[in-house]
Amino acid sequence: MSAGDLWMLPDGRIGLELEGSRGHWLRLAPIIPDWPFPAPPEQAPRRLCVRQPSRYLHGQTPAEGEARW
Repeated sequence: MSAGDLWMLPDGRIGLELEGSRGHWLRLAPIIPDWPFPAPPEQAPRRLCVRQPSRYLHGQTPAEGEARW
């Protein structure tokens, strides 16, 4: 995965992946609704997080296949 990907944290919040994710751990900045800036970075186990669809891939996650441009 890469910086900029969206993930759902185990508690249901959506977080933006930041540089520094390693192995089994993700470094995420949780998105705060109705606020222009994300919360401070947190680490979460990758296996407990769910990858969210990308708006640039028309609602697909990269695991679902190629986007149809």
